Amino acid sequence: MNPPLVSLIVDNYNYGRFLKRSLDSCLNQDYPNLEVIAVDDGSSDDSLEILKSYESRIPVFHTKRCGQTGALNLSFEHCHGSLVLFLDADDYLLPHAVEEFTKAWRPDTSVLHYYLMNVNPAGEVIPQHPIVPRCLSGESVMEALHDYGYYTWSPQSGCVFDAKILKKLFPLPVDHWLSADAHLSRLCPFFGERTLLPKVLACKTTHDANFSPDYHGFEESFSKKILPYRVSKHAVSIRFFLKACAERGFAVNPNMWRRSSFFLFCGLACLKLWPKFYPREAAGDFPLVQCLIGIFEDYRLRPRARLRRAATVLLVYATPGWILRALYARFPLVYKV
Repeated sequence: MNPPLVSLIVDNYNYGRFLKRSLDSCLNQDYPNLEVIAVDDGSSDDSLEILKSYESRIPVFHTKRCGQTGALNLSFEHCHGSLVLFLDADDYLLPHAVEEFTKAWRPDTSVLHYYLMNVNPAGEVIPQHPIVPRCLSGESVMEALHDYGYYTWSPQSGCVFDAKILKKLFPLPVDHWLSADAHLSRLCPFFGERTLLPKVLACKTTHDANFSPDYHGFEESFSKKILPYRVSKHAVSIRFFLKACAERGFAVNPNMWRRSSFFLFCGLACLKLWPKFYPREAAGDFPLVQCLIGIFEDYRLRPRARLRRAATVLLVYATPGWILRALYARFPLVYKV
């Protein structure tokens, strides 16, 4: 029996310094039935020159700057695999990755998640958070999606999708410019099972241009960007998830965006630390009561954890912002949020 055709799609925007490593990691897989595609989202660095050197080996597509969603829409139109992996151009696969996840794939799988090693631009493991995500648990995916619109999934480069299901979800809404991969990880379990593969099959490069809180050495000014970004990202993603569920008749909690105590706490931290940067248009006013209710309704938290988080929320809410900013300068909260 022939192994399934796997499409590896590398999407790039101004990641020329990482692009060759990412493409080579796809081309050097020890798997016999591969399709590698590259798509560039209007880069202005040396990415175009690098991609030109690969045009004799792989299809390369170019778009005007339209964001991750537009780039994925274009590349998916041209892929032929039965399994699809969208690889960020700053990440790279280990040589055995495709062989491993095709062996773990089951007929009822809609999306498969595996671990990534968290590395810096030099390829060195980041000791604070060596594995991404920190835990892939066997939680009740559908219950979590119904209540919170969230379960633990891997970043884009750790997700493998069933192409038949993707055809039902593409094209993605082009105005959903944040986390197109999260949109797919949310919707795929409605069509099939989520499969966990507890192995490290790729490396995620954490650096100063990809808004990751795991990057060591952030300046305070960058932190003003990352918290608003995370809050806005969650609010926008949930809004599009609710819209997609309504269009497809999937029953979910319409107030889920106010039930995630973790992201509500992110919003509170952002509002107190950097009020001028708080994304009020995306996230709305901070609902203290809803945040506390969300904490005590969060079945994923143990009783003591609920009390600790509720006490922290009240303390942060009552503390003047200038005191929190002084504490933040000494003990960065971004690692705790």
